[in-house]
Amino acid sequence: HDKLTGLYNRSYIENISNQWLENAYKRKESIVCIVFDIDGFKSINDNYGHLFGDEIIKLVGKACSDIVRETDLIGRFGGDEFVIVLKDISLENGQKKAEKMLDSIRKLKIYKDNNHIPITMSIGVGDNLKCNLKEFNELFNYADMRLYKAKKNGKNQVCASD
Repeated sequence: HDKLTGLYNRSYIENISNQWLENAYKRKESIVCIVFDIDGFKSINDNYGHLFGDEIIKLVGKACSDIVRETDLIGRFGGDEFVIVLKDISLENGQKKAEKMLDSIRKLKIYKDNNHIPITMSIGVGDNLKCNLKEFNELFNYADMRLYKAKKNGKNQVCASD
C-alpha cells in the first residue's frame, strides 16, 4: 500500500493488472484503465507547502476510491498521479465512472487560510483494445496518452478517445 493514501501502490497494481489482462485475453473480457492527476499540483505545493499538498492527495484519493467498486484496483502511481483498473466494464462505462470522479473532485470544499482552493484533474481512459493487450504497461500507456490529451485540450476533463 501507498504510505500517504493507504491505496494500492504501483507495484501491486502492475502485478494484479498483468494477471487480469492475461485472463481477459483468454476470455475476451474488457479491462479499463483510468489515469489521472491533479491539475496545477505543483503550484499548490509551491503556494501552500508540501504538507498541504499531501492533504490534497489524500482527499482526492479518498473521493475517487469512494466511486470505484470494491473489486476495482485504485492506487497512487507516484506524485499526484493515480491509476484505476476496472474489470468487466466497457470503455463507455469506464468513461462515465471517470466523469463521476471528476465531478466529485470539482465539488470538494478545500480551504487554506480562509481561501477556497479549487481542485480539478485531468483524466485519461483506455481499454485493453478488444482484449488484445496483455501487459499493464501497454494498458497504462494507452490511458496515459489520453491523460496528456486532456491536459493539452485545457485540463479539467476526461479524454477517452484518440
